[in-house]
Amino acid sequence: MFSKFSFIFSSLVLGITGIAISSNASGIPADTCLSVSEFHEYCPLSNCGKAMQCEGQSVRITGKIDYSNVFDHTHYPQLPYEKFFLADDKQTVEVLVATLDNKAVFKKIFDAQELNQTAFVKGTIVGIDMPTMNACRRGLRLELKNTEDILFK
Repeated sequence: MFSKFSFIFSSLVLGITGIAISSNASGIPADTCLSVSEFHEYCPLSNCGKAMQCEGQSVRITGKIDYSNVFDHTHYPQLPYEKFFLADDKQTVEVLVATLDNKAVFKKIFDAQELNQTAFVKGTIVGIDMPTMNACRRGLRLELKNTEDILFK
């Protein structure tokens, strides 16, 4: 009886773990690549100070680099961050570059510029409070942590 219970319990734990690995908390399957607009549909703006369900999750997003909004230390040495914006025909998302070799990421970005290639970025969803005149909204950005997590096709 005990071994039968142990088997059932182990199967249940493995099944739950498998579900957690195959999708994240917001219901986005782990192997899915979302457009920028689809990303905003799954993770809409929220109220300040309230963490969204999708924060902390890993996601893949595809879009075009907005080359008028690429900020690296080579071109903007005064900035404390390095980032770029990924866009589709409706929306944009900020991508904060926080790798061990940010120069390699921006080299990939600028090398792809003339070819007008689509970017595929994998990163962690981070929530940020965005205060405005009389309101505050919680928005999202993507944090790119590995140079291998951006590629172009």
